[in-house]
Amino acid sequence: MRTTKAKPGQTVLDIALQTCGDASAAAQIAVLNGLTLTDALVAGTEIQVPEWPANPVRAFFHANGISSATLATSSPWLQESKRRGIGSWAIGVDFIIS
Repeated sequence: MRTTKAKPGQTVLDIALQTCGDASAAAQIAVLNGLTLTDALVAGTEIQVPEWPANPVRAFFHANGISSATLATSSPWLQESKRRGIGSWAIGVDFIIS
């Protein structure tokens, strides 16, 4: 098991791509750390990551010093007052399926 520190704006998916080179590692990282795939990570938090086979994506991230951070924090989309229509609804929040 390895660890990494979350950087500002990183998501579980960012950590998976950066440390494992594989988006499918995101679910395992979330479980290892008691997170969900949609949790916002706090910068500086130690994140456990599984051992993962070497691959070209991870090698590219490492060789080029890339650490992605895709969490949208200032998008107008996130402003509650501007969200309208079915495209912004959340199941169990804006409507209930029974």
